Amino acid sequence: MLLRSSSDPISRRVSGSLGPQIGLLKYLNTLDLSSNNISGSIPPELGNCSILDYLNLSENVLSGEIPASLGNLKKMSFLQLSFNSLSGTIPEELFKNQFLVEVYLRYNQLSGPIPFTIGEMTSLGFL
Repeated sequence: MLLRSSSDPISRRVSGSLGPQIGLLKYLNTLDLSSNNISGSIPPELGNCSILDYLNLSENVLSGEIPASLGNLKKMSFLQLSFNSLSGTIPEELFKNQFLVEVYLRYNQLSGPIPFTIGEMTSLGFL
């Protein structure tokens, strides 16, 4: 994982990329790296953080596809990936999580249909 903060006090944004090591944080409950300058793709290993409840990576410069492994985050209730450059389809695995209440994906380059599995969600309140 390569992250660093700017020394400029006005723009103290974290820059760099998320590496596969983030998947080793087994007890990570909340990850909020919003409004930074994080680039690269979302590592599939993030899906190993089994108790992650809150994930906010919005307002960065992330690219690539949303990893299907995020569907492994069975305790996640909040997912915010808006304002990036994510592409591809929305993985249907995301919507197999019965605890997911809020999903924000706007302002990306996503394509394709919304997965059919969304109809099975009883807790989803915002998409």
